[in-house]
Amino acid sequence: MDSRSGLNFKRIDILGLWSWYTDRSRIPSFILFYNAFYLLYQLVYLCVVQSVRLFIDTNELEVTVEKFLTICIDLEPCVKIIVLLCMEKEIKELLLVFRRDFLICAKIAPEKALKIFESSDKLCNKVTYMVFIMVWATLIGYQLAPLTECFLSDCKYLKTIPDWHPFDESQQPAKLLTFLVDSGSLWFTCLSECSIMILILSFSSAVGAQIDVLAACLESVGEVAQRRTAARSERKPSLQEVEEMDRLVIECIRGHQQMLRVADLMESVFSLLNLFQMLLSTILICTCGFMLMIALTDSTTEVSETPVQSFIRISKHLCFFSSMTRQLTIFSWAGFVVNDKTGNLQEVFYSSDWTGMSQKTKRQLLIAMTRANKPSKVTAGKFYVVSLQSYAAIMRASYTYFTMLYRLTAAK
Repeated sequence: MDSRSGLNFKRIDILGLWSWYTDRSRIPSFILFYNAFYLLYQLVYLCVVQSVRLFIDTNELEVTVEKFLTICIDLEPCVKIIVLLCMEKEIKELLLVFRRDFLICAKIAPEKALKIFESSDKLCNKVTYMVFIMVWATLIGYQLAPLTECFLSDCKYLKTIPDWHPFDESQQPAKLLTFLVDSGSLWFTCLSECSIMILILSFSSAVGAQIDVLAACLESVGEVAQRRTAARSERKPSLQEVEEMDRLVIECIRGHQQMLRVADLMESVFSLLNLFQMLLSTILICTCGFMLMIALTDSTTEVSETPVQSFIRISKHLCFFSSMTRQLTIFSWAGFVVNDKTGNLQEVFYSSDWTGMSQKTKRQLLIAMTRANKPSKVTAGKFYVVSLQSYAAIMRASYTYFTMLYRLTAAK
């Protein structure tokens, strides 16, 4: 990858995700062990065992929903990591899009290309920094909640997540051991989700920047051809200008074909991941909103909570609800960027100075315009296009399921 890229990849490499595709020798051994241990621990124990336990136990609806929510949270990063590991070859090919010399036609207007890359990198770094801060705030909030509760009042358990263990968790050292293991699982979940979100955001930003560079080069073809031929020779400038313009347009058309292959590759890498994210987001936003409403109405406990316990419970659900909506926003926005940029290429081809080109180049440009009429789309498992419209549809569906679930509780 070109070192001239201005993105901060260190935030993606918290758990070695970036180094896994670039240079695995840079990943510390304890990071590999930590990832492997908690990947298996969450899949086997926190998902399979806890699901069986949830099916066996008979609990109140609110308790069942909370445990089901926890299982889904533990399952989410495991599935995403497995999908990304299976797509290793495709992701390594997609990494080339971060090179600023990825498109040959970028040399047509290097000043404009540099400004586009710098602007894209600056925006991406700001957004990733915000995601980084919000994920860490959620992580620290969940970590400090049980400690604060035990410090300000008596607590029987010291748990960050409501999971079941085959031993008495109220006695030492089991109480402390449970807290440490659950905390490690919480860190794995939050940092994995943070790395994956920033990875997808970086890919979509890089693809969008390359398409903007292609558009800027197409717009500058006539001006660049005129400037180059004027500096080269004064003899037959019009003929030389047409030949130079044809050569530059051919480079742009090749760049367009290259970007279409990249967009299709990005679709193949993230299609399954998008489908899983969209389906799970509907469930998580619905159930988390339900738990937040229950916490606000304080109807889950037979014995009234202290103000401290109530505040901690509401804060935890509020932080997680904002995290889920933010995560869905990142995935939807990433798909929107690629879909919107590729959809505008037909207009860019038409707006170029095609009147001064040769007939052969005009025909090639017409073919490129015809291909651009069907833009590449980032989809969720080929079922529907990932965009801001799909984001709104998922939020509406989550609200519908939330109201149905809450009415079941209110009817008791």
